[in-house]
Amino acid sequence: MYYEFDVSRLPEITDIYSVRRRTVWQIVDSDTLLILAVEGRCRITMDNCDYILNPGSVFIVPARHHYVRRPIDMEMCTLRYVHIRLSEPPAPLEDDEARRKIAARRHALPHRAKYGDEPPESLHSYITEPLIDLAERAAEFDAIWEEAMTAHLKNHADCATVGAIAAIRLLLILADRTAKQLPADAVLPTGSLPDTNYRKLRRVIAYIRLHSKETITLDDLCRVCNFTKQHLIRIFRAEFGKTPKAFILEYKINCAKELFFRNPHLTVKEVADEMGFEDQHYFSRLFTKITGVTPTDYKNHLITFNPDKQ
Repeated sequence: MYYEFDVSRLPEITDIYSVRRRTVWQIVDSDTLLILAVEGRCRITMDNCDYILNPGSVFIVPARHHYVRRPIDMEMCTLRYVHIRLSEPPAPLEDDEARRKIAARRHALPHRAKYGDEPPESLHSYITEPLIDLAERAAEFDAIWEEAMTAHLKNHADCATVGAIAAIRLLLILADRTAKQLPADAVLPTGSLPDTNYRKLRRVIAYIRLHSKETITLDDLCRVCNFTKQHLIRIFRAEFGKTPKAFILEYKINCAKELFFRNPHLTVKEVADEMGFEDQHYFSRLFTKITGVTPTDYKNHLITFNPDKQ
């Protein structure tokens, strides 16, 4: 079993703390939990499966999942908890589906080298296993936890931004570690797109990226891949769970976020114009729908955030 985290809307760290226990604990939490074992060992039971946490292990408890934590041989165990609130709970993935998606992203690395960043379908989600051995990245995870803990205790206006950034960084470490455990010679399973269709779809994604500041029509995309409209929509729904139009709009909004990040003093209208939106109000509504915050609030967080004061 794997989990896929959707971070198209900014996550929120609602609580963060450390405990040292050797007692039995069970609960159903409304937030998703990341549990880092620092010292000692413990056993966690979830979905009728037992998992052993050793120092450096991270365990993920999806929101609204019952879990039981037990000591091993009455050892004291030090654990660091992160409560993350997401717009949607992590989606469970069967092993084959998760490995197919991870392998697809690995095969897309030449696209990244050619165009300078990740292909858009990997921007909004991270795939992880429930139990992850961080190995040499445990110290990095721990350091991010410390930063988030300090900001959370200060409870200032920038806390939400600091927490969102920390949550994404933590999930990225877990997803990277999960991907690296997949064999280096992994190939796309037979259930994925045929090679010809896959190459054509890659051309469509490249076209969207290169023309993201323009108006892109379904006819434009069909000319790139020589698919019918119905076939292209069917492939997008199967591969990304959304229509080409929805895919394009989400990509545009993520490009807008990047513009705000690099130039936080740009006005909302300037960013909307830059991304090809003639109607600023439509851009604002779409930005809020996809990210969970208004473009004004998003850019104000970037302007007021001062890492030297954290």
